[in-house]
Amino acid sequence: MDDPAVILSSWRKAAGQEAYVIRLFESTGRRRKVKVCLPLDGYEQELELKPFELRTFQWTPPITEISAPRSAAE
Repeated sequence: MDDPAVILSSWRKAAGQEAYVIRLFESTGRRRKVKVCLPLDGYEQELELKPFELRTFQWTPPITEISAPRSAAE
């Protein structure tokens, strides 16, 4: 995020899903525009938060391939 007045108050795994729950809080009592970037998948969005607004999002990361470790014989 590009505004330190907006606090990432929670980031947790969603129950029973391959997703995460993200919660943002505007901490100054002023309207704020903030850019949220999730570099793992290139997600980027500008949001406007109201004074003291608490907003919750669900994010599902992309599926990526993970290489298997090489065996000692290789």
